[in-house]
Amino acid sequence: MGMMYFQDFNVGDSWTSAEYTVDHEEMLAYNRTNDPWPIHVNPEAAARSPFGGLIASGGYTITLMYRLSHEIVNQPDRMWAFLGGFDWHVKFVEPVRSGDLTCSPICPRL
Repeated sequence: MGMMYFQDFNVGDSWTSAEYTVDHEEMLAYNRTNDPWPIHVNPEAAARSPFGGLIASGGYTITLMYRLSHEIVNQPDRMWAFLGGFDWHVKFVEPVRSGDLTCSPICPRL
């Protein structure tokens, strides 16, 4: 397949990575280092929050997306050229928690 450029994509193209179970200790380590709000690091405080327990930081969630997207884009037979100026619209529709099963979809908008 080789290098993929913008013109190689078709309307409706999408790819999905394998599933990944969110690891509790990895999530906490990231949260403690990068986003130590009580809802991310303190079980007692998080239990009293509207989320009812610990949740992943948005940064950790995006890190998982990056990690899993490499499965799709970083392949020996398929590399994606930088498509420039991405217009990302990230929306966290529900909290990510340890033990959740997640995957990364890639759906180019043409």
